[in-house]
Amino acid sequence: MSGSAPYTATAAFLDALLEAGVEYLFANLGSDHPALVETLAAAAATGRPVPRLIICPNEMVALSCAHGHAQTSGRPQAVIVHVECGTQALAGAVHNAAKGRVPVLIYAGASPFTQEGELPGSRNEFIQWIQDVADQRGLVRGYVKYENEFRTPHHVGQLVHRALQIARSDPPGPVYLMGPREVMEAPAARSPIDVRDWPPLPCRARGGDAR
Repeated sequence: MSGSAPYTATAAFLDALLEAGVEYLFANLGSDHPALVETLAAAAATGRPVPRLIICPNEMVALSCAHGHAQTSGRPQAVIVHVECGTQALAGAVHNAAKGRVPVLIYAGASPFTQEGELPGSRNEFIQWIQDVADQRGLVRGYVKYENEFRTPHHVGQLVHRALQIARSDPPGPVYLMGPREVMEAPAARSPIDVRDWPPLPCRARGGDAR
């Protein structure tokens, strides 16, 4: 990226999605996504390739779009929602993706964990205390194959590739990642990744296919 747009965890997130073949971000954005908006704007200004943003008016619509794309193309896409309330608003679409064995990566922001401006992305609205729930990942744990959290800008690419590897492995299904603003706005190092290290794994069992 250019000098005016530093390489951040969000840039690493978009790069990893692109490396893995994700073409679209079906998104319902919120206050946890300023780094994403800035990174996409910088990419548009410089011609840097990133997945295409598709704004969806409702979270269930977003996941249903990704669901349909995966069914017709065989390739998982990304869904972006707003913290815990956006995760809940995915509603029955999570059930549909899980029971339909559809690979899709769901990403949600998380409430900032600093409150006095200690880091870029620190809390600046009262609602961010209300959105700080005890177990955001638990909202979808029963319906995803894998869930994890970005805790540092330095492992974003690996977590994205691991999540998509699991999403595409037999039997396929949805996966869920989340990250707070401070992490997603933090500077990151470019980490070369060989996508051949993250192939989908077949489902094997004694006596044949376990499906």
